[in-house]
Amino acid sequence: MNTTNNSVSLPTMMNAVVCDEFGPVENLLVKSLAVPTPNADEVLIQVHAAGVNFPDSLLVQGLYQMKPERPFIPGNEVAGIIVALGENVNHLSVGMRVIGLSMLGGFAQYVTCKMTHVMPLPEAIEFDQAAGLITAHATAHHALVQRAQIQPGETILVTGAAGGTGIAAVQIAKKLGATVIAACSTPEKLDFAVNQGADYTINYTEQNIKEEVNRITHKRGVDVVYECVGGDIFNQCSKSMAWNGRLLVVGFAGGVIPQFPVNLALVKGYSVVGVFWGSFTMHEPKVFQQNMKELFGWLINGDVTVHVDKHYALADTSAALNDLNHRKAKGKLIVIEGIDGTGKSTQATLLAEALRKLGREVVQSHEPTNGPWGKKLRESATTGRLTIEDELKYFLKDRRQHVEELIEPTVQRGGIVILDRYYFSSMAYQGARGIDPAEIRRKNEVFAPVPDLLIILDLDVDVALKRIGVRDGEANEFEKREALQFCRDLFLSLADEPFASVIDTEQSIESVHQAVMATCKI
Repeated sequence: MNTTNNSVSLPTMMNAVVCDEFGPVENLLVKSLAVPTPNADEVLIQVHAAGVNFPDSLLVQGLYQMKPERPFIPGNEVAGIIVALGENVNHLSVGMRVIGLSMLGGFAQYVTCKMTHVMPLPEAIEFDQAAGLITAHATAHHALVQRAQIQPGETILVTGAAGGTGIAAVQIAKKLGATVIAACSTPEKLDFAVNQGADYTINYTEQNIKEEVNRITHKRGVDVVYECVGGDIFNQCSKSMAWNGRLLVVGFAGGVIPQFPVNLALVKGYSVVGVFWGSFTMHEPKVFQQNMKELFGWLINGDVTVHVDKHYALADTSAALNDLNHRKAKGKLIVIEGIDGTGKSTQATLLAEALRKLGREVVQSHEPTNGPWGKKLRESATTGRLTIEDELKYFLKDRRQHVEELIEPTVQRGGIVILDRYYFSSMAYQGARGIDPAEIRRKNEVFAPVPDLLIILDLDVDVALKRIGVRDGEANEFEKREALQFCRDLFLSLADEPFASVIDTEQSIESVHQAVMATCKI
């Protein structure tokens, strides 16, 4: 580096946020480090603003597909002023306002960037807006322009449409002349997407994506799907494609990487297209620069906007990442258990309704499910009882599918799952048939998440038998007193678990509901 002509006077030390080991974002430390020196093909940027993205949090926790050597400085998008040039850099100058894609190192006072990933920043664009433009909008731009080659008049479905990259996709698709269907998890998020330009909306916690797409497109399907949630949402989108459609695989914010029948792509004649923006910038840096220039123009003209939610000091990086995590927050799994007659279904419905009124995304479900294994379990009640071993096997298969396709995706995107029965019922009812409840629990907790809250609705067995309206001679296996008492005792044995609460249901439905709400601390 030529320090005379290619740099300004610089300090030798700087403050930077350092991740020493993968773990919670609270473990990040601000340290004093040497100001880096740019290599021949790099520039040194004094950082005025750095964008905060969900992958930054995943990276720090060791949950991202890329796992850098530790220690490292997170942060991949910055805006600031060039203060030093590498010897091969001729098209940029010291003092220039720029944006930079750093990949790592952005959460610091100074960062080096490859010259191919640094672009002059127009005076009309503020540093904070510029820093928020790079990752989300550039990802959506690349996805729609290069990967989907979207055309005016086409229809696009955007999932996770209220998130950073989702909103960017809505804005850019409208700019490119497409009709936009926004899919989100709450009415509030859908309203936000509409304000950003969406033409139609789908609440995928309450509506079936395929059915709604068929209704909106008159059964034609959508030309493009911008899919960044994964799991069951991806599966629904894969069934909603028009002929010659393009299903863009952008990410898996829901936490579950989908698998789908590839024959769908064959039969319906659509393409599944990967969008890995980081690799694109490395393989095609000139195209990346052209894309950013176009985005700059759109931002200046008001065709796209960058919403700056909040400003954080460097020392508050952990708080920034936590706030971001809470918006993409891990939700909650609430399980309601108890013997028959305790009113589990009623209380699950009342709780779901109450939480929705508070603006929460709620998915109400039950076990066994309506899936193929759940159907086999219910059919066995009329066609002949399964063996103990087969019954447990089917419950495990049913529950694993339930976890993968509904429970984990919902919780990962910040929703609340309310379950009427879970693996605790397997411990009780299959335990009553002779299998060790502890062994049942071990087999389930290999894949099934422990609930955030277990509500045990308790009732005297004799009262329960009166409520369900059976007598010993008319009862099925689990409506007989001895079996029911075993199940009740098993549920009560869970009362000492830190996530469990017991509620007496020998009171009015409303009183039980109030107790449930108090237990949820809502």
